[in-house]
Amino acid sequence: MRPNNHQHRQDTKGAITTIVPAVLAMVLMLVGTMATVAMLSMEAFRPKVGDIVEFQKGLKEGDAWQLEVPAADVARRDPAAGPCMIDPDIIGETGGSFIVEARDDTTPMMYRLHWAGTHTAAGAGDCGPQADLTLSRTDLQKLANAVGGFGVGNKRLVW
Repeated sequence: MRPNNHQHRQDTKGAITTIVPAVLAMVLMLVGTMATVAMLSMEAFRPKVGDIVEFQKGLKEGDAWQLEVPAADVARRDPAAGPCMIDPDIIGETGGSFIVEARDDTTPMMYRLHWAGTHTAAGAGDCGPQADLTLSRTDLQKLANAVGGFGVGNKRLVW
């Protein structure tokens, strides 16, 4: 004689119809939480007001940075002269720093910086020993990458 499996099949079907929606709800909650954490952490990667990009005098390594960034000089009296330029090779010879003073959340995101040093570039593109500049987020990040990141002090990797 065969045992009655009819009752066992109904219990399994009932358990599946209860467990599957609960598992799907947990997966959706987990995905939502991970997406929220990812969005919040992206804010952490943005330059913040008060961040500093420091070019230490003579710390330039053997390779040239091969980078020149145009900056809008907020106080420049002659707009016909064009943007002043930021050349990490020139700045690295004598040192200098940029401090982030403000962030404008427009698209593209723009930053207002204060420059203090000797020269930002050779020739007519030099911003001078002090200037209030406006840079895009991308260009600011390029400058920070050229010196190893934001902050002061030696940021070189030692192997």
